[in-house]
Amino acid sequence: MIPILSMLLAALVSTLSASTPVRLRATRATRYDDPGDPTRGGTPSCWRRCLAVDAAGNCSRRFSDRAFELSWPAHVANRWLPCGTVIVIQRVGCDRRHPKRLGCDAVGRSTIGVVLDRGPYNTDPRKPGDHRTRARGGLVYRGDLDMSPGVSEALSMGLEEGRADVRWWTVGRVGAE
Repeated sequence: MIPILSMLLAALVSTLSASTPVRLRATRATRYDDPGDPTRGGTPSCWRRCLAVDAAGNCSRRFSDRAFELSWPAHVANRWLPCGTVIVIQRVGCDRRHPKRLGCDAVGRSTIGVVLDRGPYNTDPRKPGDHRTRARGGLVYRGDLDMSPGVSEALSMGLEEGRADVRWWTVGRVGAE
């Protein structure tokens, strides 16, 4: 289903710009939003989100229900990217210490994700932060991306593993009506 979804999303991307340099980001991504997950959130942040306000203070452009519905199988959460941002996520690491070598067969594999929610907000207790983060009084989050089950499985990240090292970059936006 993800390859078909990738083609649909590619057709929906409205603002691809070949002149903009690609900025790769490396992070640890986590899996979220599985049915029955006790940490599963409520309504995703981008559903029917106002994307632009006119001079009178009324919403002039909203995230479309159709774009949301088509993008849902590939949803990801990010704390700062605008709703509807399409990203390419590539797996770059695996757990070689695990007896099953989880995800090692998928290193180099890529998939498409669409930002439809905010997060991850849980901090990683094992990472106290570097001096720049602590100096700003900030927290060290567990990564930049929470990935839905569909995106996670496309990168061979099952429930047993739960997180993986990835790199990602933006390729456009979907969703404005």
